[in-house]
Amino acid sequence: MMRRWPLIISLVFMLPLLAYAKQWPSEYEAKVGKETATEVEKRWKVVKDAPQQKELDEIADVIAKLTDRPDVKYTVKIIEEKEVNAFSLPGGYVYMTTGLLKDAQSVHELAGVLAHEITHNTYYDALDRADQSKKLFMGSLATALGALLLGAKGDQLSAVLAAGEYIRLGVLSHYSMKVETRADEGGVKYLLASKRYNPVGILTFMERLAAQERHRPRVEMGVYADHPDTDVRVRHIIDLLEAAGVDINRRAVTKWDPPKVEEQDVDGRKLAVLSLWGVEIMRTDSAPEGQTAKQRLDAVAEKLRLALADGIEDYQIVADKNSAPLRIMAGRDELLVVTTQDAALAGLSEAELVAQIVNNVSAAMHKESLDRWW
Repeated sequence: MMRRWPLIISLVFMLPLLAYAKQWPSEYEAKVGKETATEVEKRWKVVKDAPQQKELDEIADVIAKLTDRPDVKYTVKIIEEKEVNAFSLPGGYVYMTTGLLKDAQSVHELAGVLAHEITHNTYYDALDRADQSKKLFMGSLATALGALLLGAKGDQLSAVLAAGEYIRLGVLSHYSMKVETRADEGGVKYLLASKRYNPVGILTFMERLAAQERHRPRVEMGVYADHPDTDVRVRHIIDLLEAAGVDINRRAVTKWDPPKVEEQDVDGRKLAVLSLWGVEIMRTDSAPEGQTAKQRLDAVAEKLRLALADGIEDYQIVADKNSAPLRIMAGRDELLVVTTQDAALAGLSEAELVAQIVNNVSAAMHKESLDRWW
């Protein structure tokens, strides 16, 4: 499950993890999954013929073949729900909300979510948790799982609270962290093995959830306090990617605005202004013969866009102090040659203007990081 819904739902991932040690009969797993799916679809409307359906089915097929249970055929369904969420049921059922599809910014992020949920199913997480809670609900595994997912009432709610008391006493502590951490690890592993989906997608999706959580009022989780903090999961995913030698280029898997060039009239002069993420990089009215100032900065903007798309970092935007005239480099590639006219317009020396432009780009990229964090 990719994020917290109401506390009763979060209990699904708070129960003990017997994991892969117990092998569940495929027929029984399919029966429990089908029964629980029926209850889920009474609660939420399934979206038919969604434009993303074909893509989701294709991702699931690719990921499933890479798991330890490649024989499982996954059924991915989209449900009407504004909350950003996904969850899996026994037998290969995966549900994704319309809110999640709206929030996801690339096929790689969708693949990250599906890989996470498929890992849960690969290790029988839902069956194991339902088995541990079955006695609390006085019924079948499907009844227990449905109660956990959909919310229990009356005597069942008392049973859930009793389970919470067990958690508080430490009997079930830390299992939730283990379950979610393993699902994140499996997700990264399968995405890497796919050679098709960028594993950075699972990171950027989780980072966005973490940022959203920071803007919500802090809720005292009480007996649920060992639920894995999203920030902790984000840091662990970064460690996994770095250990695998992955280039963590977040722009490769998310939507982002390219540099912009606009014309402005200032004191009767037509200036071209280059900006990045709301930060002005430079302005000029000079250009080589046969070119306008805007055309000149359009070319600079395109070079900067390509460098950003390749994942360039702010420390790689530097001044080449040995060149004449002075120029700014994006890695090993020339980004901009600063002219005496540019410096005169800014009221600075050429060296001062170069330093200012480099600092402006760095400020824009720092703003990008803050926007992602918050």
